[in-house]
Amino acid sequence: AADLEQNTPHGCFRFLVKDDVFELQVRTAAGWRGMYRFADEIQETADFEVANWFTSTYPRSRFRQNLVAARVIGDTRVNLLNTAVTRWSGDEPGETRILTSPADLEDLLVGSFGLALPASPEAIWEKIPKS
Repeated sequence: AADLEQNTPHGCFRFLVKDDVFELQVRTAAGWRGMYRFADEIQETADFEVANWFTSTYPRSRFRQNLVAARVIGDTRVNLLNTAVTRWSGDEPGETRILTSPADLEDLLVGSFGLALPASPEAIWEKIPKS
């Protein structure tokens, strides 16, 4: 139901509806934040295929320009954007730390995310945009 808050192990969520568009929001320490928007209309498989192909191949796509990963571990969310790792639980403020070495990156991707690296941590590290 719209505007009904639901607590889950991953945080507190709600749907807002405006002009037949649904928005899933999550409660954060700073207030409600939109996560996804969608309309109640039929989507064809081709729509998803084109959107996924575009975001994974377009040279200026966020996913081609950055190292991005996210995972829920127990009641904690872990997000990686390049060298910035943010962890938070529920609507608590997140804590961000900056990775400083290929070894830090390997510990995170292999240890926390459970990934098998496609290249050496050093090779991956060299490609990450540093700010």
